[in-house]
Amino acid sequence: MREITKYKLNAAIRYFGDAFFYPFFALYLINSGLTESKIGFILSITPIIAIIANPIYSHLCQDIKTTRKVLRIITIMEALIIIGISFSTNFYLVSGLVILLALFGSSHYGLLDSLTAVYASETKINYTNIRIFGSIAYIIATTLGGFVIQYLGFQCCFIIASTAFILSGLMYHFLKPIELNETEQEKEKPRYRILFQNKDFVFYALFYVVMIGTTVSGEAFFPTYLESRGITSNQYGLIFSYFVLFEVVTIIVLNKYFKKVNYHLLLTIYTILTSIRLLVNFLYLPVTIVVLFSALRGIANAVVLFGSFHYIIKLVGEKSVTMAFMLMVFLQSIYVAIFNNINGTIIEMSSYKTFYLVNMSISICITLLAIFRLFYYHKNEKEAQ
Repeated sequence: MREITKYKLNAAIRYFGDAFFYPFFALYLINSGLTESKIGFILSITPIIAIIANPIYSHLCQDIKTTRKVLRIITIMEALIIIGISFSTNFYLVSGLVILLALFGSSHYGLLDSLTAVYASETKINYTNIRIFGSIAYIIATTLGGFVIQYLGFQCCFIIASTAFILSGLMYHFLKPIELNETEQEKEKPRYRILFQNKDFVFYALFYVVMIGTTVSGEAFFPTYLESRGITSNQYGLIFSYFVLFEVVTIIVLNKYFKKVNYHLLLTIYTILTSIRLLVNFLYLPVTIVVLFSALRGIANAVVLFGSFHYIIKLVGEKSVTMAFMLMVFLQSIYVAIFNNINGTIIEMSSYKTFYLVNMSISICITLLAIFRLFYYHKNEKEAQ
């Protein structure tokens, strides 16, 4: 089997399993009788644990070979814990299992993205050519997941997720070690000090953390928002598939027609699309309109995926990319942990309308910053010419 085929297959299997668990987890909690504030607390566990776990994984995974080995172990452990969660409904037991899940799973995508991005860079292909197979698997799995929950229950759905994760864990064993072409100076272990001295990376990282963190914390309650408006689990699975379909189509279009793009423009587009979608949710427009505009989430995800990983490698180099990813995940975890608790309390004490007003206000501020950032770099690039 060709190496690139292994990466594509692994992405498909991993995201297939993810789609059977994580999109439906909040629905599982609310169907277990938990309040929004308790759900907010449970959802905040993962980013809180990530604050502790990410520095550990960053220390362990200072080279790509080790990253691959660690991914193999934590993926299988993640699968076993999800099986335990599928048999649990007690708030304290679920919370305890989520702590364990976060210890193994909270850093997974940061490590996987760095591994895939380095492989893509070394083989001169676009990261999204691999990642798109994960998105396609998500379309299939979220559609099936909703129906599995309706007819067979959450337990069966989560066991399917665990099975896929175990297969993904085994797939890491068959990936060949990546040999980087390094000078003697580059063979030295990367240091956070070097990243913090890189002003372009620091500026980008802080902006990215707030931008993506706001989206992640807001999306955590999107399934419960839809349920409060009469959407069932199988309908939510179809809705999830719908906006991931737009992500896939957008990635295909970008790959085909936009070989070279201004990444600062992509970030600006992302923030505008996110703000529009939050506005629609805030206005409590008819559910049909809300669902139609959820396509903007898929488009926004594709836009940021298309250039972000190559841009980070451009800023910090392949040797430091894992540390850069993990630093950004660390900062994002702090942000999401705070806002997941705040958002759950806002919803329980006030309403979803207030929740979306707060998130929309933050998103609009980020959009203004993105526009400023776009013109700032455009001016610098013109002066450099």
